[in-house]
Amino acid sequence: MIAFAGNNFGNPLFPRKYFELPDAVSLDNSREMLRSGYKIGRELGIESGLTPPYPLIVAQSKDRILPMLYQLTDFLLRDEPSVQFFVDTFTDEGHSTSTILANRDVAPLELISTLKKYEDLLLNDGVHSYAIATPSSDIEVQLDDHKLILIYAYSTETRANLRAFLKECGIAYDPELPLVIEQDHHHHTQYHHLTAINDLAVELRLSAEKRDDSDSWDL
Repeated sequence: MIAFAGNNFGNPLFPRKYFELPDAVSLDNSREMLRSGYKIGRELGIESGLTPPYPLIVAQSKDRILPMLYQLTDFLLRDEPSVQFFVDTFTDEGHSTSTILANRDVAPLELISTLKKYEDLLLNDGVHSYAIATPSSDIEVQLDDHKLILIYAYSTETRANLRAFLKECGIAYDPELPLVIEQDHHHHTQYHHLTAINDLAVELRLSAEKRDDSDSWDL
C-alpha cells in the first residue's frame, strides 16, 4: 500500500521514489502521487499563460531541488562571463507582483556562491521566485515559488542538449508528471525570510526594476 503523510509522497520501502515538498508550499487535501521528473510547459493541466518556446519544468524532492538548480546553471551558463539575476516578490495568493529586484551583470561563480548561503530562503520561502539568464536572455533557469525548476531555451540544439543532460542526471521525461502547481495548494513563508531577502539583495547588489507586462517567467 502506498503511504501518504503530510507533504511526503511515495513508498517508504523504496527510498528512491520518495518525494518530499519543501516548507515553501503545501498541498490541500490532495492524494496525488508527486514524483521526480520533468515535463514541458504546454503539458501543464492548468491555464498558465505560458507561450512558446515552452519551458522544461523539473520537479525534484526537497533534498535535490537546489543541487539540481546548481547543476543546471553550471551546465547551461558555465561559459558566460556574466549573467542576469532576478528576484520576483509575490504579495498575495493571487500572485500579484510588487517588485522585481535585479542585477544584470553578476559573475556566475559569485552568484552561486552567494545563493548557497541563502538556501533556507530559496527552499522554504514561498513568496519569491528567482531567475538566472544569459545577457541575451536566450537561456533562463528559474526557481519558482513552488520550488519547481523551469528552463527556457530558444535554441533547438540547447534544448536537445538539455534533455540529454537531464537523462544523464536520472531525471526522466514524463508528460503525465503531476506537479504541485496543478493541485490545490498554499504558499508559506516566515518572518526571518524577509530579513534574508533584504540581505541577499544587498550582497548581490540588486536594485528594483519596474515589471514589464510582457515578462512571462512566472507560472
